Amino acid sequence: MRTIHINGFKSFAEDTKIHFYHPVTAIVGPNGSGKSNVADAIRFALGEQSMKSLRGGKGEDLIFNGSHKVSRKNRAHVSLTFDNSGKIFDYDASEVELQRLVHRDGVNEYLVNSAKTRLKDKMELIASANIGPTGHHMITQGEADKFVTATPTERRLLIEDALGLNIYKLRRREAELKMEKTVSKLKEVSKLVWEIEPIVKALANEVERLETLKSKETTLVKMYGEMFFLWQKHLVTESLRLENLIADLKAQQETVKIEINDLAERASENQTLTDEEVQLGVKKKKQLEEQSEIQVSITEYRTEIGRIDGELKQLDHQLSRQNVKLSQISNQPQISSLSVALHDVSRLHDEVQSSASLLAAKQAEQKFYTLCVGDDKTNQSNSSESNQIQNEINHLQNEINSLSNKRNEKEIKLRSFETELERCIELVNNLDNEIRGASSDRLESVRELEKKRARQQELLNKLQEAQVGLQELDNDRGHFKARKHKISSLHGASVLETTEVGMAAGESVEARLRDTKRQVLRLEAQLEDVDISSLPELRNDLEVEGARLTHLQSERYDVEQSMAKTKELVGELTNQIELKIEIGLTEVNKNLERFFRILFGGGSCLLRSVRDGDKPGVDIELQLPYKRIKSVHALSGGERSLASLAILFGITLLSPPPFVVLDETDAALDEANSRRYAKLIRELSEHTQLILITHNRETMTFADELYGVTMGSDGVSRLLSVTLRDADSIVAS
Repeated sequence: MRTIHINGFKSFAEDTKIHFYHPVTAIVGPNGSGKSNVADAIRFALGEQSMKSLRGGKGEDLIFNGSHKVSRKNRAHVSLTFDNSGKIFDYDASEVELQRLVHRDGVNEYLVNSAKTRLKDKMELIASANIGPTGHHMITQGEADKFVTATPTERRLLIEDALGLNIYKLRRREAELKMEKTVSKLKEVSKLVWEIEPIVKALANEVERLETLKSKETTLVKMYGEMFFLWQKHLVTESLRLENLIADLKAQQETVKIEINDLAERASENQTLTDEEVQLGVKKKKQLEEQSEIQVSITEYRTEIGRIDGELKQLDHQLSRQNVKLSQISNQPQISSLSVALHDVSRLHDEVQSSASLLAAKQAEQKFYTLCVGDDKTNQSNSSESNQIQNEINHLQNEINSLSNKRNEKEIKLRSFETELERCIELVNNLDNEIRGASSDRLESVRELEKKRARQQELLNKLQEAQVGLQELDNDRGHFKARKHKISSLHGASVLETTEVGMAAGESVEARLRDTKRQVLRLEAQLEDVDISSLPELRNDLEVEGARLTHLQSERYDVEQSMAKTKELVGELTNQIELKIEIGLTEVNKNLERFFRILFGGGSCLLRSVRDGDKPGVDIELQLPYKRIKSVHALSGGERSLASLAILFGITLLSPPPFVVLDETDAALDEANSRRYAKLIRELSEHTQLILITHNRETMTFADELYGVTMGSDGVSRLLSVTLRDADSIVAS
């Protein structure tokens, strides 16, 4: 230290400078002169925050409060100037000035080389010069025995401070504070991730669901084009086939009619029938007429049954769609009791057709009805919409039941006619045999004529069937047009743009059309009452929230990595501190043994690491040359002071600070111990600068320079400087 500059601090009201030109400087003065305020000023400038250590109650107490002759000051200022040519401070300057000001309002200012700085940065700079907060470099009045009377933990702190480990401890504390903030940040980020993850998951599920529906809608539109192409092709192809078939059948009818007329004419010209033949012929004609009427009835009933089957098919299609809607609304993996598939209707038809009697047909019908409506009571708790759909299902089922009953009646009547037709055919065959027996000569002509007439009837039947098929095709064409109009109104006219559909080898248009219609029906049921207009907005929300979640997850990962690195740094710093402590104690013990023997004329003293509860500490093992003690608490006041000084000097010698202040640490020593104390001071001065505040003459004789502190009636402390070496030279000369 080069100078101390004090202005307005405690009793130093005037601008006061203390220069240090020699290794040992003593500050002396009577009690109450303010000489110990110099030590307080040094503590103050180094950033001491404890008012107790500064012997004050609050910041205002450190400012000169005035006297009857001198007015009070508004601020206190202290600056310490150090020679930094040896880089004892981690600061890029050859000289370092540490300044501190305190104002009446309690505001403190900290400066380094006249530049304002934070207290934290200033303390780090001081720690780099081996000047720590425990004050091992400053031993004031009443603290001479503080190392011996301190707790193991406090001793440990003093040694850490003296060994220059504060920089490691500051870094470790910074790392621990950073880790605490990191833990808080991690909790905050994890909470945000925890909050956003389900939102993103829900958005992703909803977007995925709507995209699936969107894909199905695209597929449906494509299937519409394929269906209309196949449907149109089927209508054109089947219509052309039936028209050609009808024309061909009519042409064949005309040909057969001409042939029948020719055969009948030849038969009447060349042969005369007997009475028996005439009677048999009349019976046969009558049977043939009856047979023809029955065939017409059969054709009509078949046509009617075909029409009913078509209506049943459409009703079953509507019923299936309503069941799908009901299943989607209930969102339950069960099948409603009214969900009757097409194969159930077909199975009913098969059972009715295979029934041997009207009673069996009625039983099959009742079985189907029970399948449809048997469990209807279990669905009474559905919502209003479900009830509405259920009512529609019931209505459709009633229509199906009504049509099924009607079809059963037609089917039974048809079977009756078919049985009657078989009887007529058998009777006609018998008459033919009788006719052949009555007139074997004319048999061939009659047989040929009858063949032609049978052929004529066959052609008539085929023609009627073809005409019925053409009528059904016209109905299908109307349904085709209505379907196109409805779909175009829902999906736009572009859906009507048909596309060529490739057919597999051997695959028929009708089979492919049936399969396509089934797929369209299934997709329509899945997309009914579905709104996917919100998909773009949901995609945007998912992108925003997903990006936010990704950022938070990345941030959480970074925080976790930072916390791991910080934790590792804390461990490394702790290990370094522990290692340096052990090495430092070994070196301190070497000097301590020698200093202890000098002060006590023998004996031994040793410092060792211990655990003070859950904290590390340092214990003292010492033995005086002239008595045995079990504990340091058994030492007298003077012995405690000497032991503490020996230990502090041993620590200081190991890692010397830039200066050491000893404030009346020799006050309790007698003359012999004072000489030993002064001898240690001289040795210590070879390693560090000493500032002694003392009354002891023996101590003064070892000082290179004396500063006398006096206080006049105005209550202001003033200095008087004497260089003892120069005085000795003058006296000698």
